Amino acid sequence: MFNLDTGVLSTAYPDNGTTTVTVPQGRYSVMGLVHSPESGYVSLRVKAWDAGGSRIEQTLIRAYAVR
Repeated sequence: MFNLDTGVLSTAYPDNGTTTVTVPQGRYSVMGLVHSPESGYVSLRVKAWDAGGSRIEQTLIRAYAVR
């Protein structure tokens, strides 16, 4: 059963934070397509939480380069 007190939110920033793109996810996995800029860097952020109150947030600044 799906619990609304638990979840994952994934976002991408394809232009140094000017644009925020929410990455869709399935029930048990996160997989998304990010339309990258013509050049530059893409940053990624994942937030997750559970019903017990545990939380995590991970941000990767300049996760990968686009050339």
